[in-house]
Amino acid sequence: MQGGSAKHREFSIGSGMGRHLHRAHPFAQNAKELGTPQDLDLCMWKKVQRLRHPPGRGALGYPGDSRMNPLEIVILDANQKTLDELATKCKPLGAITVQKVDRVLYTRPPKGMDALFLVLPAAEKWGAKPLPGKAQVLKTSPEDQRDGMPPYVVTGVVLRPGDPRGPLPETKMLITTALDAVREFNVSHNGKGIHKLGFWAVNLLNGVTPQQLATVFAEVL
Repeated sequence: MQGGSAKHREFSIGSGMGRHLHRAHPFAQNAKELGTPQDLDLCMWKKVQRLRHPPGRGALGYPGDSRMNPLEIVILDANQKTLDELATKCKPLGAITVQKVDRVLYTRPPKGMDALFLVLPAAEKWGAKPLPGKAQVLKTSPEDQRDGMPPYVVTGVVLRPGDPRGPLPETKMLITTALDAVREFNVSHNGKGIHKLGFWAVNLLNGVTPQQLATVFAEVL
C-alpha cells in the first residue's frame, strides 16, 4: 500500500466503492502535536467516560454539555438479510439502528440524518482533504440538502505510516475517526450538533463480518 518517492508515500483506506489512494506528506502526522485546551478537555472526558461506562453500552453524551447529546448511528443498506444480521449483532449496543433503502444511492440517503459518512473521493465535492488519521465534518449546501443530502458530511481518512493495515483495523480507524470528528464538532458548535449519523453498510462490511463490526462498535462507543 506504499509507493511514491522518498518525500511522499501513498496510503489508503478501502471502501465498498473500491480502494482509493491519496497522497499524504510524511510530516502531516506531526502537524498537531499539542492540543488546544478544548482538545485536552475532550481527551479527559473520554478517559472518564471509559471508566464510568464500559464498552458496549451505547453512545453516550458529553456530561454537563447539552451540545453533546447521545449519538445514534444508522446503518443503511438495500439488503434486508444483511440488515437483519447487523441488527441482531448490534442490538446489545443500543446506539445502533439499521434502515432499509430501495437502492443504495451514495449521495441520496434517507431523510432524517444529521450527517452521512462518505469516503474521501465521494466527499471531495464538499472540500474533503486527505488528512492522515483525521476525519472532517463538512457542511453541505442548501441545494445539496434539497437534493437529499443531510446538513453535514463526515469524511474518511488516509492511513499514517504506522497504522495497521487490513480490513478490520482499517474499518476500526474509519469508525473511530468519524466518531471523534462528530464529538469534537458537537462540543464546538452550540446547539448545532450531529445526533444522527448514517453509514452505508458497504463502507463498513468491506472484508468485515457483522459480528466483527459489532465488536468494533462495542470497543469505540
